[in-house]
Amino acid sequence: MKEYFELVEDNVKVVFEYIGEGYDGGDPEDTKLLRFDVFAHKSLNNPYSEDSIKDDGFGYMLDSSYCTHLPLNLPEDVINKALRVIMNEVKYEVIAGHPIKRICEHLSWLCPDDFIGK
Repeated sequence: MKEYFELVEDNVKVVFEYIGEGYDGGDPEDTKLLRFDVFAHKSLNNPYSEDSIKDDGFGYMLDSSYCTHLPLNLPEDVINKALRVIMNEVKYEVIAGHPIKRICEHLSWLCPDDFIGK
């Protein structure tokens, strides 16, 4: 099962990744939940992007890593819709050099009901 998904647009990258989180970390049968992170390309000179730039030129946006209520076993098209929602919410703020902590906190509440059947 794929555990990493990304969307890159206009020098902003949004990543979903499963890193072992769930509702109850000690339960092996627990729901596997996706975490998202947002990155800014160094060319944007965003002051809220970490200095440690990866080989691809993207740096982690401060306070942009949040676990969601989206399980890893969702269909990939639903995961891609969720990536698009996050990108639409953060992209222009990242490009403008603004912090995105509050936006990302809100997006951490994304759940399957936000996408299934829509």
